[in-house]
Amino acid sequence: FAGVIRGGPLVEMDPGDLKLTMDVNVLGTHIATQALFPLLRRDGPGAGPKIVVVASEVSLGWMSAGFNAPYSMSKMAIEGFAAALRQELSLLDAPCPVVVLNPGAFETPMIENQRPGGANAYFEIAAGRKGG
Repeated sequence: FAGVIRGGPLVEMDPGDLKLTMDVNVLGTHIATQALFPLLRRDGPGAGPKIVVVASEVSLGWMSAGFNAPYSMSKMAIEGFAAALRQELSLLDAPCPVVVLNPGAFETPMIENQRPGGANAYFEIAAGRKGG
């Protein structure tokens, strides 16, 4: 699965960056779950399948970091997605555990490949490591 991060001040952010983040991080999770669900249902209850979705440490406690709002918003949406999915699967008589992973920050291409002036630049300014 993929993930994206776009950062910067919300009041200056291009709406397309917010839409991209939500499309990839939230809509992508929904599409993948929907596509794979028939395989889980085929195996039947008790067969051991689980739905695992990836949120983030930022969605624990519903915190959001400045200059990182789209990512935080998308990962909080994943928490809501998982909670609703658990309830719905029970009501559909298709019980299947839904697990949310909340990893911390890692150096990944998602972070390294941000556009110049992206979230990392703002984090550096906020931390006092760059002139702003």
